[in-house]
Amino acid sequence: MEIKGLFLDAMQDFQSGFYSEAIEKLKEIIKVDPKSQFADDSYYTIGLSYFEMLQFKKALEFFDKVINEFPGATIALSEELGEYGKIEAKTRYGKINAFLALGDISSAEKEVKLLEKFKEDSYIKTKDGKKKSFYELGKELVENYKKVK
Repeated sequence: MEIKGLFLDAMQDFQSGFYSEAIEKLKEIIKVDPKSQFADDSYYTIGLSYFEMLQFKKALEFFDKVINEFPGATIALSEELGEYGKIEAKTRYGKINAFLALGDISSAEKEVKLLEKFKEDSYIKTKDGKKKSFYELGKELVENYKKVK
């Protein structure tokens, strides 16, 4: 199976809640072609899979790989995912979620500050077609977390 097909298959597994299966396929992508356009997204989705399995520290490890190994990379399949811009922005938003899940507000706030440089060019499109930056999402997440704590 070609890399894009394997990636889409892994994403289907992820969206269906089959996280271990998704991780297996994503690791295969990285093994076969560690520099493919899907490698950074594969590391990200592995991190997100661990997050969904409540393994937050393991999620952070994979999120850090994305940031450290793929500086400047862009989100693959933007139209299909409704996400645009730099994978680092999306990944830092993932890190905010993981840090808050661990109760580490200070680290989450640091990630929000690091996200600020992406507030103009990295965003999601909401169901009503509006743009919302990963920075805005992260800032709101931390503010909401503080309100309930």
